[in-house]
Amino acid sequence: CNVILPVDSDRVAGAPFISQNFWVAEQDTGEGYCAGRAGGSFGQVDFGVKVRGKAYFAIYGGGQLTEYDPSAPPGYPINPRLVAATDQGQHGAGITTDGRVIWTAFKPKYGTLDGAMIRYDSESGAASYRNGAVNAQHVLNPILEEATGTLVAGTSWLSDCDTATPVHDTAFAVLLAPDTRDVVASAPAPTGVAAATNLGPIGQRRWLFQCDDHLYVFHTDEAKLAPYGKRPRLPEGTARVLYAGRPGRFLIQIGAELKRGDTGPDAFEPLATFADGFVSRWWVHGQDLTFDCGRYAAVWRGCIE
Repeated sequence: CNVILPVDSDRVAGAPFISQNFWVAEQDTGEGYCAGRAGGSFGQVDFGVKVRGKAYFAIYGGGQLTEYDPSAPPGYPINPRLVAATDQGQHGAGITTDGRVIWTAFKPKYGTLDGAMIRYDSESGAASYRNGAVNAQHVLNPILEEATGTLVAGTSWLSDCDTATPVHDTAFAVLLAPDTRDVVASAPAPTGVAAATNLGPIGQRRWLFQCDDHLYVFHTDEAKLAPYGKRPRLPEGTARVLYAGRPGRFLIQIGAELKRGDTGPDAFEPLATFADGFVSRWWVHGQDLTFDCGRYAAVWRGCIE
């Protein structure tokens, strides 16, 4: 699956690779069903987020954002329904929310280099769009910084699926105005690094970034990207790092070990061990973890303090 998302206290929804369908399952009974299409194009759901009791899916292709109401019978195009779309968008590159507004980033349409972004207000239904917020690059993993009201994100100068020749060799850590997605401030990553990925906040207006296997800190008050002194590189064997909802708290998979990391003491606490080949992907949703286990999906409720 590309996405497995809790949609209420008892149910989860998941979206398989390149099927543009999604399923819904009851956690208590283990029973589920195919809920039909998640969007109106070919492709798949790349990201999902829950806002105000509804699930929002970032759709590849066509740069779509759809809304699914778990309290109503499923059936596209009524539920889920299309709430926004940008022709410049292709694969999803990140999704975030402040609890009302949803910002979604997309890689560029095949054969082009300018990424796309959607801002959708789940209360008013208003949508706005921005292509090429960073010229000939696309935005990665935007997250709202509450202290400044700006979006913190990374960028990549690669095209989607290598369908266009890059014109840059420098990615950036950026601050974006949430309404316009204009670049407020930026700091370059090392030359040649194809993607500067925002991992999440570590406190005091500092954000942890990944550039290849190296770690950096983006100081948003100074617009400076500097090596992370405590741990300049990810541990060998790192497969995945996700923000765990509190500044400085991350979950990291190293080999078959899932650990909880804290940048304060720079310590790792064992959380789980995956059986060989059993878990292919996992996600953090608030206090919960979801796991893609091939023919099975698993949910671990309340495991993140």
